Amino acid sequence: GGGEPEGPPLAPDWWGEGRKYGSPACFEAPESQPYDKPTLGMCVDSLGDESDATSGDGWCETAVGTCTLRAAIEELSEWRAGHAGIQTANAQIAAGTIHLTAPLTPMTRFGLDGGGLTIDGGQYGVQLFRVTTGTGGGAELVNVALKNGFAPSGAQGGAVQVLRGSVRLTNVILDNNH
Repeated sequence: GGGEPEGPPLAPDWWGEGRKYGSPACFEAPESQPYDKPTLGMCVDSLGDESDATSGDGWCETAVGTCTLRAAIEELSEWRAGHAGIQTANAQIAAGTIHLTAPLTPMTRFGLDGGGLTIDGGQYGVQLFRVTTGTGGGAELVNVALKNGFAPSGAQGGAVQVLRGSVRLTNVILDNNH
């Protein structure tokens, strides 16, 4: 997202460019982030559904300076290197609900530990995840509730549609998906 953020890098500067990678909400405990060169760790610090301001720059940040789940997935999909981890930044976010305005479309391997987060498509009648992670990779959704997802006409999977790749669900609540 927008420009070079201040503060310590979340991951080592693998390329020696002085750049920072990840998301600002992860700065509180960088030693606990899921790093393994060249992965990214993202911490969702907003229940909004805004897009990443500059996808592919290694930084999860919307135009208003937050890291939404959509922005994190967009950033990781453009980054396309290794396995990426997404988690909620705090207990308040983990206990909240994200109301999606369009499907989330991950295109790279990633893991999401929502800590109890609810992802809901009912307000706008949308499918929740449309996964195209490719061969040799997949997505893992852990500790989330997937609620009120609606597959588009002719498609399957209101909560999760796998077009390419795989998805593993662990401790996931599926509720009223069509």
